[in-house]
Amino acid sequence: MKHLYKINFCVNTCKNFSKYSLPIIIPSLKNCGILSNEILIISGGETCREISSYEGITMIHTPQNSLEYTSLIEIAEHGIPSDYWFFLHDTCIAGPNFKKLACDIPDESVDKIALKREPSMSIGLYNMNYLIKHKDRLLNIKNMDNSYESLQKWKQWGVSNEDYMLWKLNDSPTFEYHKNLQTSDEWNVQGHLDIYGTGKPRRIEYFPQLDLFKCKSNYQGPQPTMCLDI
Repeated sequence: MKHLYKINFCVNTCKNFSKYSLPIIIPSLKNCGILSNEILIISGGETCREISSYEGITMIHTPQNSLEYTSLIEIAEHGIPSDYWFFLHDTCIAGPNFKKLACDIPDESVDKIALKREPSMSIGLYNMNYLIKHKDRLLNIKNMDNSYESLQKWKQWGVSNEDYMLWKLNDSPTFEYHKNLQTSDEWNVQGHLDIYGTGKPRRIEYFPQLDLFKCKSNYQGPQPTMCLDI
């Protein structure tokens, strides 16, 4: 019998960028069949922790700003329930087959499934028990300093520690989504576009294994100063 796991989708965003990104990613998630009650938005760098609603979706505002790990920290620290959480940057865009592909997981319980082989930008599926098991590991990188200097430091740290909870943690296997659909071009670049209207063109990457686009700013590797949407 096919699994009956509860899979929810978490969108990781932040106070100063959500107004640009949410109007693009949220309709794409709904258009592929994901229900509002299957989506959680977590926004870092906020004034205080509070819960609101965005387009009928629960949105948690939190003062911590741990960049891409804000959402996983929030989920583990507060025990936000689901069997699995699929982590998404707010700069992702779902295609029409995304939900079907993302929910096509093994019948046996697994701890984590990555978008692709390393590096995976932390995008992928996380077992809730796995996140709770490693709550201390996540809390160790919780950042409450929202200054530019602090965020720049953590952004630089994230370059060498990408996939901190996926490929960088080896106590259990990291699986990959639909290797048969992956292309030889690891990033499958579609071009460059100022998709958010901020005056900053982003590299558009496409991953057919999940019918998912990623709009990337820091695509040139480590730089003395990393781009921050904070």
